[in-house]
Amino acid sequence: RSGKRDDLAATALMVAEWMVDIPDDLAHSWYVLTRPAGQRCLVSTAGGTTTAHSRNGRARHFPSSLPGGSRARRSVGRCELDCIWS
Repeated sequence: RSGKRDDLAATALMVAEWMVDIPDDLAHSWYVLTRPAGQRCLVSTAGGTTTAHSRNGRARHFPSSLPGGSRARRSVGRCELDCIWS
């Protein structure tokens, strides 16, 4: 590895934006969601392991019950989720 951080999560995650001005058609033409507290991460599974990639490139590996996320479910498939780690 060349020492560069993994930019997978930095480019794959949604980014919350502040609404500075309230548009006139807010009630009819916009979707507004609250932003949950925590750190955003990309969770992916493959080959029997689950990995949570943070925006700064840090990766956490752990087993899970997601498809492809544990030794028992490694041949089931893959999964990718945009999540909040708290």
